[in-house]
Amino acid sequence: MTTQTPNEILFQQLDHRETDGLEIWMLWSRATDTVTVVVHDSKTSELLELNVEPEVARDAFEHPFAHL
Repeated sequence: MTTQTPNEILFQQLDHRETDGLEIWMLWSRATDTVTVVVHDSKTSELLELNVEPEVARDAFEHPFAHL
C-alpha cells in the first residue's frame, strides 16, 4: 500500500461547477504552478483541457469555450 503526502498531490481543485451536462473544474498544479480548466461533457463524453494564464483563469472557468 502506498500513501500520498501533501507534497505529492499533483493538482489542487480551485473551483468546480456543473451546468447543463457540463462539469467544469479549475485546477492548479503545485509542481508547475499552472492553472488548467477541465471540461467534461456528459452528453458526448468529451473531455477538454485548457491551460490558461492565471490572470484569465476565472474568465476561462466561467466561459471555457471562449478560450479555445
